[in-house]
Amino acid sequence: MPPAPLVDAILALLASILASLLASPRAVATPDPVASALVAALYQRTGALLQLARVDAVGVQRHAVNILRAVLESLPPETFRAVQDKARNAAQLLFFVSLAAGSPDPPLRIGAILLVTLLVEGNPSSVELMERVFPKPLVLRMLQLSENPTALTRPLAHTRCVPLWRKPAAYPPDPSPMPVPPACQTRLWSLLFDMLSVDFFEPTFIWDARTRAELNDKLISELDTFTRWRAWRASALELSQAHDASAATAPLHDDSPVAGTSHPRPAGHARAIPPLRWNHEEFEVVYDSLAGELRVGQFYLDAILARVPEVKLAQPGVFVEEMAHHLTFCTDVAIRCRILQALKWAYGEYMPVLGAYRYMEPVVMHLRALDQPLVRECLLSFLAQAFVLRDNIKSFVAAGGLDPLMAHLATVHSGDPAALTVGISILELLILAASLVPSLDAHGRLLVPPPRVRTALAAPNYLAAIAQCLLVGDSELSSRAILLIDLLVRDSESLLYDVGSIGIEPMLLLHPLHMGQPGANLLARLVAAGVDATVRRLLPDGMVALLCAAPSTPMAIRSGDTPFYDALVGDVDAPRVMWGPAERELLTAACAEHLAPLVTALGQDPLAKYLDVVPSTVPDQVTYPRLDAELVVRGVFVRNMADAARFPVTEVDNENAFVSEALACLRTSSEHQSQTALVRCIVGVVAAHPHLAVLSAFPAFDIVVSLLHDAAAAATVSDLLDGVLDLIHRVLAADSESNAKGFVQAQGLPALEAVLVMLGELPVDTQVATSLQLALRLVAVLGSRSATRTRLLLVPGTVAACVRAVERWEAMPHAASVALAAIAALTAEDAHCVLLVEHKALFAALACMAEGGVVALDAAGVLPALVNRSDNGAVDLARLVDMHVVRAAVRDGACGHDVLDAFTADAQTPHRVWNSAMRAEVAAVCRRLLASPLPAADVLDGWESEVLAAEPVVAGLFVAYIVGAEDEVLDCDDADLATVVTGLCAADALTVVTCKALHALLGAGGERVAAVVDPLALVDAVSSADDEHLASEAARVVARLVSLDAGLAAVRTGCGEVVTRGLLARVLDETLRMVPTVLVIAWTAIGTEPGMLADLLACGSVLFPLAVVVECGRRETDRVVAASMLANLVRSPDHGEAARAILAQYLIPLHVQTLVTTPHRLPAMLDAELVQPNAVWSRGMAAALARAVRVEAEELDVGSGRWQPAGAQLASHPDVAGYTLVSGIYVELFVDAPIFAIADVSGFVSGCMAAMSESPDKVRVLLAAVEKAVRQSRPRVEAESLAAFVAACVPGVDTPDELDDAASGSALRILAALLAADLNGVVTSGLDVNRLAALGKRHPAMEIAALELVQQCVQLSDVFVDQALDGGLIGLLLNILASPSSSSELDLAAAAVLRACVADPRRGSEVAAELEQSRNVGIWAPYAGSAPADAPSSGGDVGGVSAVPSLAASSWASSLDDVGVDGYADASDYRDSSMSEIDVDRLVAALAGVAVEPSAGMVEEALGVLDEWDDDDDDDESIVERREVSTQLGRPVESDDESIESESEVATPAPAVADAAPEAPVVAPADDGSDDGSEGSSNDVADLLEVVSDGSSDDDHAPPQAASGDLLAQIRMGTQLRAVDTEAVRQASAAARAESSLSGAILASMEGRRKVMTLTSEDLRDGWSGDEGSDDWA
Repeated sequence: MPPAPLVDAILALLASILASLLASPRAVATPDPVASALVAALYQRTGALLQLARVDAVGVQRHAVNILRAVLESLPPETFRAVQDKARNAAQLLFFVSLAAGSPDPPLRIGAILLVTLLVEGNPSSVELMERVFPKPLVLRMLQLSENPTALTRPLAHTRCVPLWRKPAAYPPDPSPMPVPPACQTRLWSLLFDMLSVDFFEPTFIWDARTRAELNDKLISELDTFTRWRAWRASALELSQAHDASAATAPLHDDSPVAGTSHPRPAGHARAIPPLRWNHEEFEVVYDSLAGELRVGQFYLDAILARVPEVKLAQPGVFVEEMAHHLTFCTDVAIRCRILQALKWAYGEYMPVLGAYRYMEPVVMHLRALDQPLVRECLLSFLAQAFVLRDNIKSFVAAGGLDPLMAHLATVHSGDPAALTVGISILELLILAASLVPSLDAHGRLLVPPPRVRTALAAPNYLAAIAQCLLVGDSELSSRAILLIDLLVRDSESLLYDVGSIGIEPMLLLHPLHMGQPGANLLARLVAAGVDATVRRLLPDGMVALLCAAPSTPMAIRSGDTPFYDALVGDVDAPRVMWGPAERELLTAACAEHLAPLVTALGQDPLAKYLDVVPSTVPDQVTYPRLDAELVVRGVFVRNMADAARFPVTEVDNENAFVSEALACLRTSSEHQSQTALVRCIVGVVAAHPHLAVLSAFPAFDIVVSLLHDAAAAATVSDLLDGVLDLIHRVLAADSESNAKGFVQAQGLPALEAVLVMLGELPVDTQVATSLQLALRLVAVLGSRSATRTRLLLVPGTVAACVRAVERWEAMPHAASVALAAIAALTAEDAHCVLLVEHKALFAALACMAEGGVVALDAAGVLPALVNRSDNGAVDLARLVDMHVVRAAVRDGACGHDVLDAFTADAQTPHRVWNSAMRAEVAAVCRRLLASPLPAADVLDGWESEVLAAEPVVAGLFVAYIVGAEDEVLDCDDADLATVVTGLCAADALTVVTCKALHALLGAGGERVAAVVDPLALVDAVSSADDEHLASEAARVVARLVSLDAGLAAVRTGCGEVVTRGLLARVLDETLRMVPTVLVIAWTAIGTEPGMLADLLACGSVLFPLAVVVECGRRETDRVVAASMLANLVRSPDHGEAARAILAQYLIPLHVQTLVTTPHRLPAMLDAELVQPNAVWSRGMAAALARAVRVEAEELDVGSGRWQPAGAQLASHPDVAGYTLVSGIYVELFVDAPIFAIADVSGFVSGCMAAMSESPDKVRVLLAAVEKAVRQSRPRVEAESLAAFVAACVPGVDTPDELDDAASGSALRILAALLAADLNGVVTSGLDVNRLAALGKRHPAMEIAALELVQQCVQLSDVFVDQALDGGLIGLLLNILASPSSSSELDLAAAAVLRACVADPRRGSEVAAELEQSRNVGIWAPYAGSAPADAPSSGGDVGGVSAVPSLAASSWASSLDDVGVDGYADASDYRDSSMSEIDVDRLVAALAGVAVEPSAGMVEEALGVLDEWDDDDDDDESIVERREVSTQLGRPVESDDESIESESEVATPAPAVADAAPEAPVVAPADDGSDDGSEGSSNDVADLLEVVSDGSSDDDHAPPQAASGDLLAQIRMGTQLRAVDTEAVRQASAAARAESSLSGAILASMEGRRKVMTLTSEDLRDGWSGDEGSDDWA
């Protein structure tokens, strides 16, 4: 028996071959005859294919399933139906169902689903079997999804396994695109198997992990049972063959696979035992896990309640009927609660569809049970849902539901907290019922008779039960009970008397906090209906009045009181109501005492009633001591009404009566506090009603005047005094002559004077100011009436008090305003005006106006009358204020606004000054006058304004105010203008103010003003003033002056030297703000004036602008102006050359040139660093320049007029000391510069050559510079310079050479360039060819170049031929030709020189003779004449590299020939030619033999088939599997497929020898870095292969039970297997296969093939007959 791995490998290989031919992407290349033959042959061995599908190898199963599908799809309809029946009877269908339902391999699962689809569809028996296997709701859902695929909200299980290129556009996808028999609906069954992975938790269907596990267990159990029966039949056949045919039949109890069954022993041969068929008719999967689910009828309640509200019911009416039916007869409390919960949800969800609930009697029946709290809670919750419909309320009341509800409601008196919750729920339920069944119709009409529901609820016993809930003391319960009662009595007056008879008033007031506003509204309705006896005995009159005034809805109560409920539960201290915690405690105690019998009775009997228990329904009268002690006038608490801060407005019923009663109380009252409160109350009423009848003839002047005398005598202010003064004022303001007479007759004026005098002597505070204001208001009222104005002269203290109040306006502004009003009223009498002036009222008013107080306007209003009606008023006013103010006061019809506007208006002009400083001065004088006892004339004698005295005045003008008023000054003739300007320019008058005035006048007058200006003092101030501010302002004036033609001429004429020497020196101090202005002045004034420019150079003042330019910290604009000044200097025709010579000692030439061309760019150039061949500038040089210029400028004596510039000495600065300067060019920078053009190349080259002898250390850089310059142009070189160059760079024969190869090469190139440009013979005259040749000899690398240069020299002049003959050059050249080590190029160069010498017309014959001497002729002969024909040319290939054949020249074909690869034909031709010779029968037979009976002979036969099949190299996986099989058998591997070998990277072991042990193969790790994490080594694989090849069955070394393809794939990927972990190997192999699955490709390749591959019955030849009884498939 071959080892199991070998069998699996052979099966996998054979199955993959067949699958590649029939069910793979390559199947399109299989010829139709071959495919037909394969299908016919496989159909004859269908049992073997089915057996192959049961092999425990995923790869084999996958191929087998695909082959079966391919075969079934090609069968004719009648044969197809027979195959379906056969598969079902042999339980193969059940096996494939288990694969489709639970295979872990996605491609295998998809194939199994499609195969089951083929085996089921169109077969009624198979469909019935499927319906018994799967739950019917799942099948129904499958049918629904087939019609509406979008109903499935989760992705299907198999869609994740489809390759991306096979993803369908629609969802869910169609997993079976190929044609199938007409009855086959692939989509349908694919949905079924895909839904198995989805959880369903629905009202009538549950499918989850439990049911999936049960399905899997039942399928496996049934398959195991059928397998045991098959094993029993096989053993029975063996026994029947082993026994004698005549042996007696005996029962096989012990061998039966099922306990309790027996089978007859066959009497004859094996055929006596009948074949087996699976009893599929009785097979059904019962899901026991669902037995524990709560189910009512066909509905799972847990599934419904767990998914509320998402769950939906298809038939809600049926569901509600089922729930109601079970609720009627159910006895289990828990189930009854769940039913009620489900019923509540369903009815609430589908109420519009269901309508009224028709099963209310069972609900009432269950509600009568008082000992089931859980059921009661669920019932109340359901009723709350059902009461939404009015019909349900009516049916509930009609069924008698109110009695049990009230019984449950009465339990709230038991003290159980749970009972409170029940009571609240019941009351809410009844509130809902009462609100949904109104007593009014839609038009607001009362329904008669009332609705039955409200009539039933309004029964006395029900009302009593509801009202008595208030006694519990729970706020929520009380609020709901009150709301329910309010709903019932709202539209029924008759019910109010019933409610009053049940004692609801004390019940509501027992717990005021719980009553709420609805309770207050209910009490208000009872009082309004006349049911108020109990309320009036319990509450005080104020609270009852408040309750009567409160409407049925909350609103603010008049007189500032709060609503009744807020007052009841709060602390109210109002004019009409006084209520607090003490009164509330008395109230609750009285109510508790009254209801105590009822509370006691309810504790014993919850159904007790108020009328039955309480002996008297009317409680005793309650007294409140605090309220009885208060002073009350017509129902108003006087103390609170007098508190205007808390109660600003208090309304009374009859104002005249209230005032009369209050005055009567005032006469009898002697307590100060009571008097104050009464006066305030009277004032409040009089203020609100100023036209009362009682005010027309006030009856109590004697009382109020006596109170004034008392206050004056007490010498203190009080609220009583304020109230009396306010009352008298309001009475007098009522415009009644009788009241004024009455006040005078009652001696009110002396009393008022005494009060004013007393208040004037008191220190000022808020209360004194208020009292004084009230008293002065009385004076104003009395002064406004002619009858009393004259009487005020008898009390002069009132006038003094008015003036004193105005004087103290800052401390009491309101009183001062009233005092000014009184003064204004008194000025109607001349006598009063005289009296007021004597008391200095004029100065008090001026002080108020000057200090800008709030009473300034009032003070200005009295000023005209005081000035015009007094003798000295106008004179005193003119001495203090401006005449504009005086004119405004004395003008006819003057008012306070005009006077105040003139007084407060500032006037600051050159001719007039009046400002705030002068007003402050006036205020101080007035205060001094008011404080002095002397007359005003004595105080004002000799007084003058200090403000005006401090103002500078020139020519009668205020200089400080000329700016801004220039036109006013210029509005005069030229003589006056000259006087003003001359005065401003005077040196002794020159100040900052005068400078500003001059600047303004120049700006406005221009040339007219400039013509009369003397600039000398101004320029001197700019040049030498110590005051920087003055100098800056003078500079501004001069700058404006020089901008005008007349001014510029004046400055140049009279101030030239001052500008150039003194003024310009100020720029050194950069801290001065006037430096920019000074620069502008100097630049403008100097300009191009020759004399001033000459003075700049003579005295050295040029250093000042130069210092500004070179200092980088200066402002950019200042530096540009200074540069422009220097530019004017260097551009001057007369002084420009001298100026450039001086500036060249400080600046580099580039900067001087920039100053000439673009001076505005010079500051930026000085700040930037510059390194270029013609200029070097650094920050260090700029700093050094700035220091040198500043030091020299600071030490300069400009007065001497003789200056010698010191210079900046920048040539020795370290930043430029390292450079070589030749002709203004820095040599090193010129060499390094990429591009730089020299203007004078000849001069530069000559200078460099001349410098070579002076600076031997600079020869190399000078050579580089000369070479670079020579490239630019052809220079003319001086003879001396050339001689110095040759002496330095071309040494003699015996002179040592200190130059390297690079420098010498540069010298040769320079000479060549100069030689080519030698127009005047300078170069040829100073050159020696012997020295050139010696130079080449010293530097072999450039010897040829030197000889070429020598050749050019010889060709130019015969002088060089003389040098060659005299200096030994001929011999040197012959030695080169004679030397065997010299190169051919050197020989040619030497020969060319000799030929040039021979060609010389003068001495060429001498050279030829020298060459033709016997010692030389042999050397010269090969080179004489022209060049030899075989001599290598410099432009040819001599010394070059000959071309080699390119690798690209080789053709691809020749490369292939080299490696031994022949051309190949088209793949389709190869496929057709190779596959046409397949022995189909032998291939299928080999597969069947190995699958059914894997003997050694069958294995050898299969290997033979595989050897013949070896030509097919399309399937790499098949090649690897063949190699593995050959390796396991010890065969050599013969394959020319290098691509597979390189891909696998597996070292194939050598052919095994029978006697020798096989060597372990060397396994190379994969180059992709993959690793499965195992800890094994290559020895594990070697041992595995060794065991397989030896055929050993040792359990300790058993290899993994996996397909051979999987094993080789693991080895090829570098995975190290461990023999002990077979399950891990199998799972890894399955995962790898799933990832690289071709199942999608198989599906795609089979699409459309049925049309050309469908067979007929004749094509199947003598195949299987379709006998139902045979079990060869099993």
